[in-house]
Amino acid sequence: MLTDVDTHQRRASGPDEQPTERSQLVPGIVSLAAFAYLLTRIDVAFAGRAYAAYGGVYIVASLAWLWLAEGLRPNNWDLAGAGLAMIGALVILAGAQFSR
Repeated sequence: MLTDVDTHQRRASGPDEQPTERSQLVPGIVSLAAFAYLLTRIDVAFAGRAYAAYGGVYIVASLAWLWLAEGLRPNNWDLAGAGLAMIGALVILAGAQFSR
């Protein structure tokens, strides 16, 4: 019986997958560099909270990528973890508003 991980490993190791992975490298690097640059534009007092919020969004975006680009549907544990991460990010951001 194949699991999602087995299926993913077989598909990712196929010869037709390499060009796609390489073509995604440049946009990924550019996106990361743009994020790092934009983080330097945020007020220092808020940068840590912005980075924490980014963590929650990154988890959700990673699961969306897993599903849409790689064809692997996130399971209930993935979705629960992403939901908790977003709740955590919201608590951090809301806490900043209430502590002023």
